[in-house]
Amino acid sequence: MRIKRVFDIQGPNGFVPNGWNWNYTEDMWNHNFVVNHNFIEKFNSKYVQVPVFDCNLNIPLDLDNIHISDIHVNDKTKMILTHDGIFNNYFLTIHPYGSVDTCIGTNTNYHENSHTLDFISEIAKKHIRTIKNFYLIFDYSTEGDIRNSLFENLHKKCVELDLPPNKIIVISASMNTRSIYEEFLKENPQEIQFYTAYYAWSFIAKKKETEHLLRESVFEFNGHMNKCSIMNFDELRNTKNKPKKCLIFNRRVAPHRLIILSLLESDKLLDECSYSIDLKLWEHDSIGLELANGTDYDGNGYIQGKEYKSKMINGFFGLNKIEKSVVDYDNVGGVWGFGFEHKEPYLNTYFSLITETLFYEHGHYISEKTFKGISHMHPFIVLGKPGILKQLKKWGFKTFSDFWDESYDDIKNNSERMIKVFEVTKSLIEKTNEEWDELYQKLIPILEYNRNHLLGFSEENILNTYTQNLYKLLENEPNQENYSLF
Repeated sequence: MRIKRVFDIQGPNGFVPNGWNWNYTEDMWNHNFVVNHNFIEKFNSKYVQVPVFDCNLNIPLDLDNIHISDIHVNDKTKMILTHDGIFNNYFLTIHPYGSVDTCIGTNTNYHENSHTLDFISEIAKKHIRTIKNFYLIFDYSTEGDIRNSLFENLHKKCVELDLPPNKIIVISASMNTRSIYEEFLKENPQEIQFYTAYYAWSFIAKKKETEHLLRESVFEFNGHMNKCSIMNFDELRNTKNKPKKCLIFNRRVAPHRLIILSLLESDKLLDECSYSIDLKLWEHDSIGLELANGTDYDGNGYIQGKEYKSKMINGFFGLNKIEKSVVDYDNVGGVWGFGFEHKEPYLNTYFSLITETLFYEHGHYISEKTFKGISHMHPFIVLGKPGILKQLKKWGFKTFSDFWDESYDDIKNNSERMIKVFEVTKSLIEKTNEEWDELYQKLIPILEYNRNHLLGFSEENILNTYTQNLYKLLENEPNQENYSLF
C-alpha cells in the first residue's frame, strides 16, 4: 500500500507540477521546467505569485511518481493494474502556492478566471470520472487560512468539468477543514461531496530542522542559507537571571499581534519583553482604525468591552511611537519560519508568547511557530485559535497547565481568548527572576521531554501513518468529521 502520484507532464529534469497554466511558460524554458525557488522568485517578480508548485504532499520521504501514460487500466474492473498485484490508489496531486485564490482564479491578477483544474489533461479528467482507484488531491496543506468559498469554487468547477466530487480529496493545514466545508453545505447541500482532511506539515518540517541544527549549523530554506544555532541541554539547565521575561516574534503585522503588544504596552510590560515588530509592514489603511473598528470572520469586534478596548487603544499610541523593534534580524519582514533560528533570544528570556499565524480568521491552523518553542526548549503560551494545546497533547507533547492557566485554549470567543492570554502573559511577566529560576527546575523535565518527543518521530512512521490514514479515509463515503492524516 503506497501513495502513487500521477503527473501529466514530464520535463527534461523531472515532472512538472500538475495544473500549471501553460499560457505562462516563457520562464520555464530557462529553468528546464523545474519549479524551484529560483524559478518562483523570477516568476513572482513578474506576476506576483505562481499558481501551483510541487511540495510532495509535504511528506519528508520520496513518493512513487509516475507519468499518466504509464497507467494501465483493466477495462472490465475499471481499476489500474499493477505488476506486483498489490492494490494501490493513484493520485493526481495539485498543490496551490501561497494564496489559494491565485490557483483557483479568484484573485484580481494575471490568473484571474483561470482555474488550475482547467489545466489538467483530458485523460486525467477521464480517469477521475471512470477509474475506481484514481483520485485528485487538492493539497493546500501548506496553509490553514481557508474559507467556505473555496468549496463553493471547487464544486462549481466540478460541475463545469463534469468531475465527481467524491473522487477529490481537499487537504489543508486547518484542523477544522470539514467544519468549514459543513458551513458551505448548510447553505448549499450537495448530494455528492468531497473528501476532506487536514495535515500539520509544519510539525514534520520543524522536526527535520531541529534534527539538522543539532548536527550542523548551516541551514537552507526557501533559497536562504543561514548559520543557525539551537539551545543544548546544559544551556537550558544552567542559564539563570535572564535579562528579559518574555520572547515575542512577529514577522507579519496582523491585528492579533498588534493588540497583544498594545495591551502589554498599556501596562508598561513591553520593557520586560524581547519582541519583533515593524509597523511599516502594515499593508492596509490606518492601523489604529483597524484595531478599533475591525472584526473577525463572524463580524465581531476584535476586542469587546470598554475596559480592554480602551486599554488596547491607549497601548497602541505608545506602540506606534516605538514603530519598530528587533530581536535578531533587522529586516523583520525577510525572516522565514525555517532557517533563521538562533538560541540567544531563548537563552535571554524565560518564556515565549507565540503569536500564531491565525487568530481572527476561520481556519484552526498550527504553524511552525508553535513548534519553535518546543524545538528551543522554551516554555510557551500560544496566542492562536482554540484547541492548539489540545492537539499538541494528542500528538504526545506536554504543556504547562500545572504551572499556569491554560484555559484560554478552550475559549472560542476571540475577544475573550485574547484577554485571557493577555492576563496569563501579564502574570508570568510579573514574576521575579528568582521565582522564574525556581520554576524552571520544575519545567526543565517537560522542556527536555518535548524536544526529545519531537525528534522521536521518524520519517518512515510519518509516511506510513499518512498513507494508512489516507487509504482509510477512502474506504467509506466522504467523511463527516474533521479528519487528520497524521
